[in-house]
Amino acid sequence: MNRIVLTTLALLVSTTVILSCGEDEAGSEVLTFSAGDYTGIWNSSTGSRTFSNLKISAKITEPTPGNFRGSFYISGNFRSCCGGVDDGTITFTVSDKEIVDFVWDDTINNCTGTFNGTGIITSKDAIRIEFTGTDCDGNHTGNLTLSK
Repeated sequence: MNRIVLTTLALLVSTTVILSCGEDEAGSEVLTFSAGDYTGIWNSSTGSRTFSNLKISAKITEPTPGNFRGSFYISGNFRSCCGGVDDGTITFTVSDKEIVDFVWDDTINNCTGTFNGTGIITSKDAIRIEFTGTDCDGNHTGNLTLSK
């Protein structure tokens, strides 16, 4: 009898552990973001131009917990589009599943600007940012996605 009770108890504990892996208390996937190399897509429009499915990449670090920064590239291969070391720096903060205080300090030669936005973690190590900003092409409204 004791053997059956212990076997049943061990089976229940194992099932509980397996079912709880990767989920929060509400049963949904735990969304996290970590430092690393990311690639993605940029979409924006100005009064006169549209940028659709433009490949981007970023090398992101986490200097302090929840605070991220890194080199940003208007290319999918971690190279500057326009002759610099990179195409600027991005910074942002992760608070729960939200991306707050996103800033891209655009340093592209002859086309500098600043872009600001907010967003969400869409899945593990994947984000979507809605932004506005201004550079040599005008006032942009758009979004970007980055994932590992």
